[in-house]
Amino acid sequence: MQGLTFSDWLGLAGILLSLLGFSISLWQIWKVKTAAESARDAAQTARDGVRKLDSLIEFNSVARAIDEVKEACRKDEYGRIPVLFDQARKSLIAARENHPALDEVDRRKIQKTLVFFKAMELEVLKNEPASLLQQKPKFIKALIDSSEEINVLAAKVKIEDSNVYNAK
Repeated sequence: MQGLTFSDWLGLAGILLSLLGFSISLWQIWKVKTAAESARDAAQTARDGVRKLDSLIEFNSVARAIDEVKEACRKDEYGRIPVLFDQARKSLIAARENHPALDEVDRRKIQKTLVFFKAMELEVLKNEPASLLQQKPKFIKALIDSSEEINVLAAKVKIEDSNVYNAK
């Protein structure tokens, strides 16, 4: 049996260096993959946070529009009410669409409120002011109930968001 020549040793060293280089490459690829996944998760968290913030802003817009409707009722300014209901519905739809974590129960509550807003808007449009004056107490009571429901949803969204950020 012959001894290994210098070129044999060089070939063996080259194979070992290639294996070492390949191992280092695999390790670097794994690190890059992990970093990319972390960046993707961080971007998703940021995107969800922005959507939730937009949703909270929209819920506040709905509450403000309902307050303006109540004020218009108190002042018997029924001409403004359809526009305010339209604004409230648009904001509520945006809140529902923007918030990624609303459960089915909350979505049903929002849908029920949207239907209520549309019905109230049509009621204002089809009735004369004298008829609306007679219905004013019932109308304001229904608005207060809707306002409370929206405020509960907005508070729930706000609490969920603060819990998410405090956990991180």
